[in-house]
Amino acid sequence: MKKQFKLFSLLGLGAIVLSGCKYVWRYKIVPFPGTEDGYGGSGGGSGGGDEAENGFEETGVEDAGTYSIKIWCDERITTQIKTQVNAFKSHFGNKYTINLTVNEVSEGMAASSMTEDVQSGADIFVFAQDQLSKLKTAGALAAITRDLKNAVVNESEKEAVDAASINGTMYAYPFTSDNGYFMYYDKRVVSDEDAKDIEKVVEKCKADGKKINYSVFGNGFYTASYFMATGCESTWDMNKSNQFYAYHDNYNSEQGLIAAKGLKYLKASNIIANGDDPTKLGRPSGGLGACISGIWNYPAAVKAIGDNLGCAPMPSFTVGGQKYHIPRFFGYNLIGVKP
Repeated sequence: MKKQFKLFSLLGLGAIVLSGCKYVWRYKIVPFPGTEDGYGGSGGGSGGGDEAENGFEETGVEDAGTYSIKIWCDERITTQIKTQVNAFKSHFGNKYTINLTVNEVSEGMAASSMTEDVQSGADIFVFAQDQLSKLKTAGALAAITRDLKNAVVNESEKEAVDAASINGTMYAYPFTSDNGYFMYYDKRVVSDEDAKDIEKVVEKCKADGKKINYSVFGNGFYTASYFMATGCESTWDMNKSNQFYAYHDNYNSEQGLIAAKGLKYLKASNIIANGDDPTKLGRPSGGLGACISGIWNYPAAVKAIGDNLGCAPMPSFTVGGQKYHIPRFFGYNLIGVKP
């Protein structure tokens, strides 16, 4: 029978008992914070009779003692992490003494901070999936094996497993699938119907004297989507040393030319600003009519214009009378445990 427990129970002691741990955990990806039980972990179980009511169980390993654990995470989940660790301690009475330090370090900054000094870095940390190889090369990630890996593989979507793995070895726990982007817009400037086409968005923003924050000319994370929209592909080969040694793409093609024409239209509009910060949405002077960003900037967008905020998938662009839908990257945030 599978033993299951809440995600943060594993993370609370994962750095200590990982090598002998008998836990298997169930999790589901939650694309937006605040849904169901919060930002990421699910306490759902399959009705196992030996599962504790609150999801905590004995590991079968004699690991009582005092531990100092440092966790880095986004400010949105610091309270939840502290709550889960305290619940873990309370459930087991005096078995564990945990000296917990929780620092607010964003997913985008965690990898850079860890690789500067792995030994002094966090025991457990949340990071964006594009930093996986960098962290592995720096020796900042413990491999996820045996029962723990089997649980992730069996109970997660394949894309989540792939995002957390290098050459078939898993080095992190999938956490959320919200590391992608979409369009915020001021509904007083851009209607819901306008938001479907980038040309309409440009037209309405220009007429209202507003700019569009879109890092399409300064960040490949955004630029590549225009080429993917027309059917271009780009894949990279990595060797066992986690180094990229070859790439394969067809950007230099008829499809790539179509994408370039779409980008040329944006450049010629003279209202595209390089950035993903929505805080200037709604400002009467020098403000934004739209902003391409992600869920990480949702609180700032709401604070900027409240009920006037619109959110929509990426729009389409038109070249030669044909529409091409701009895709968004399906990115993950992952949880790493230091060796």
